[in-house]
Parts: sequence; C-alpha cells; structure tokens
Amino acid sequence: MDGIAAQDGSGALSHVKGVVLLLDDVLFDRQDWLVPALCFASASLGMDPDRVSICIDEYIQQTGSADAGIYNHILLSFGQSDSVMNIRAFNAWVNRFSPQPGSMFMYPGVRDALQQLRYSHELSLLVQGNTESQKSIIAALDCGKYFSHITYADEIDGMRSRLPDDRAIRGLLSQMRLGHSEVALVGNNPHRHFETPNKLGCHTVRCMTGEYSRLDNELGPACAHYSISSAARLPKLLGVGSDVGSGLQLGTNGANQADSLAFKARA
Repeated sequence: MDGIAAQDGSGALSHVKGVVLLLDDVLFDRQDWLVPALCFASASLGMDPDRVSICIDEYIQQTGSADAGIYNHILLSFGQSDSVMNIRAFNAWVNRFSPQPGSMFMYPGVRDALQQLRYSHELSLLVQGNTESQKSIIAALDCGKYFSHITYADEIDGMRSRLPDDRAIRGLLSQMRLGHSEVALVGNNPHRHFETPNKLGCHTVRCMTGEYSRLDNELGPACAHYSISSAARLPKLLGVGSDVGSGLQLGTNGANQADSLAFKARA
C-alpha cells in the first residue's frame, strides 16, 4: 500500500518519472475556446451573432458552464430542431473554428509548472476531440513545445477511442518507455479519465478545474488517487521546485476549490 503523503502534499509523487496530461479543462479552460467557436459556427450558419451571444450568456448563467447542452439551447432558441443530425452539423462548424496561434491562455501558473517539469520529467499530452480542431488549440496555447509525445486519440477510432477506451493511453505509455507505476495521468473528468489508467497501474491526479470541478470525488475504481486545485500545483506534488501558489492539504474530497490533496490508498 502506498504511504500517505506529507501533510502539505509536497513530494507525494516524487518517485514518478513521467506525466501524461489531458488538454481540455486541465491546461486551459475549454470554455475560452468553445464560446468564440460557437459564435463562429452560428454566424457561418446565418444566425444573428448578437442573439447567439445572449443565448450563450443565458445558458452559462443557468447551468454554470458551457457544456454539451449548449448546442441544443442555441438551436432551440432559433426555432431549429435539436436533432442529432442538426447538432452534428452545428458541431462540424464549431470544429472549423481556428484561433490565431498564441492567442489563448492556459490556467494561471500552468505554463510555469510545465516549464519546471519539462526538465525533470517526461511530459506527454493525451488529446481527445476533433484532431484538426485540437491541433489549432495547441497552437493557440503555444504549449506543444513542452511535450515529448502528443497522442490524438480520435485518430485511432474517433470518439470511440477516447478514455475510458485504453488504446490511446496504452500507445502513449509505450512511447514513453517507462513502467506504468512511474507515470501519473492528470485529468479532470471523474466519470471517464481515471478508471483505465488506474487499472494499468498508473498514478492518477484530478485537477478540480473546468466543467466537472463541482463534482465530488467518489470512492471506487474510477476515483483519482489525488486531487489538486490546478495543474499549476503539479511541481509540488511531484517534488520539483516550488509550488506556483499556496500549499496543498490533505482532504476528504476534492469538491471545494481550496488547494487540497485527496489520497486513495491502493492495495
């Protein structure tokens, strides 16, 4: 059984040599890309951009985030059917949106954290979503330079090869040439990101950022072993340099926004 981390979380994963990070809502707030992408798609389909902006604001105020339901909301607000066919057509236009290189920002402190870790750990990026769209996001964030390996899960078998499917993560781990117990996967979705790497013997870290940040960590095979408030906290968790912010504390769950470290012991 793994030992309990130090009270402030410093160096809890100091034995880890490689880190696999997911992109959306881990390195950056996906909503920062989705909102202008929705406006672009709507204008391309002949919708009034001002009305679309109002629809988006209303939806985010009602639900707290721009989740998948926002497609239905926009279509219905314009008197269109929210059929699967219409949503797919709308999404195809969303994925054509390409922000200017270097025009987007990561979460505060995350770029500094990656800069620290690139010299001490083998960093890899697991990307899920439309490949061309995600490539444009990586260029807009100017973050590709931090990673030794980048795997685009959708190139394997579309949406079917995203986590919890194991094909993309297995392929990425084989490129890293490290033991699975020497690798930590950093994600944010408690429903899909952690069960597979847990089964493979990796360490798992949940960032309490993005669409799923308000959901509790639940016990079970899908639970991440650790939770941190932001990927900016990774250097301290991995025992590298100084934390980019306040200290980590042991916690019973990661639902709050305080810096916390939730640990699930593994037999």
